[in-house]
Amino acid sequence: MRLPLAHLGVLSCVLGLGTLLACSTTTTVVHSGGDGGSAVDPSTLPEVPAEQLGAECSGYGTSIGDTALFTSDKCAAGSCLVDARSGLEEYCSADCDKVRCPTGYLCQATTLNPSKHACFKDPNAPVVTDGGTDSGPLSFLDERLTCLAKGKTTQSTYSLRDFADPARLTRDLVIVLVDGSWSTYDVAQMADLNTGSYSRVEILSVLEDGAVPNGGATLSDLTKWHTKYPQVDTCLDSKLAQLGSGLGTITAVPSWFVFDARTMKQIATEQGYLNASALPAQIEAWRAMAK
Repeated sequence: MRLPLAHLGVLSCVLGLGTLLACSTTTTVVHSGGDGGSAVDPSTLPEVPAEQLGAECSGYGTSIGDTALFTSDKCAAGSCLVDARSGLEEYCSADCDKVRCPTGYLCQATTLNPSKHACFKDPNAPVVTDGGTDSGPLSFLDERLTCLAKGKTTQSTYSLRDFADPARLTRDLVIVLVDGSWSTYDVAQMADLNTGSYSRVEILSVLEDGAVPNGGATLSDLTKWHTKYPQVDTCLDSKLAQLGSGLGTITAVPSWFVFDARTMKQIATEQGYLNASALPAQIEAWRAMAK
């Protein structure tokens, strides 16, 4: 049986998954045109740099099942794309009537304004890593988890890699907090996070156990956990069946795993309750490690 630990040290966490919407599946139609949809010949357009696309740009929304492009000063290319066809994705994009989409993106019309075209992530593009490319999930970072975003009651699916920010436009750290709802230390930690506010950090509670140690959390446990702490982004991974291969053996809850948001490389690990007065300084220490 894993036993909860008292405060054992310092570890950083921050929350900010952004706004998530409910899921609705829609087929994307790729319009005719050299690069997937623009009425302009894409060969005559300059290609937008790939590093300007893909970063998170929260604060926009659209109807479930739709896509929309917004002007945004949060993005280097000046546009934020909201894709609510399956869960919610909000990421930096570009108007591909003016520029050519790079490899890994398709020029497609948005549903709310079919005359407007944007660079959409290509779902069939190989995943690029330091070691090359691969057409499938590369690691635990790509595992899809059932999640409930802060302030939302509709489930969505996300992977840890979805929270990466290669350009560090909105966040520096992604922090996974592995929890069991049976633990009094987890309850205290979540209560702190529920009322706390941390800049440029994503703190994601991953519930592995419910009311019974080592019993494995259920969707019902996830709903109860999120109802109790609605201002914390929460996901379900019963007994860490999906993330355990990367996070490793968990001997106590809460357990913290800190990632550099730019590279999604793990930079710190800690176990135990970290009280609200210690969190800000610890977050800054972790942030310094990511630079």
